[in-house]
Amino acid sequence: MRQVLATFTVLALALLGCGGGPALTPQVTPSSGIPLGGNDTIFCGVFNTGTVIDMKDLQFNPPDASIAVNGEVDWKNSDNTTHVIKFDSGTTCGTVMAGQTKKVRFSAAGVYPYHCTIHPDMKGTITVQ
Repeated sequence: MRQVLATFTVLALALLGCGGGPALTPQVTPSSGIPLGGNDTIFCGVFNTGTVIDMKDLQFNPPDASIAVNGEVDWKNSDNTTHVIKFDSGTTCGTVMAGQTKKVRFSAAGVYPYHCTIHPDMKGTITVQ
């Protein structure tokens, strides 16, 4: 009973705003993904299907792809090892475990070289037109 009362009190304070001030409005992350990169042009973790690049035998296949602005790329890990997708601009879209797929949207035209931080010979380029 005490735990229920304590939980209710915490929730009530959160809803009312501590100190009687205005309640804080939570920031909402767009469902299309988390914007990353210097000018928010690379969105990692989107949900739609895009051009597939297969990671197999420690290679990107195909390593280079061309897509339209707001197009997406799906990096599918068919290897039995982990890969990490990192763009030469500094944006890292994270770890892709064996059997997983990482989906990325590009919102601006340009050339986006990338590589696997674990396997430096794995390199490619996304061209967005």
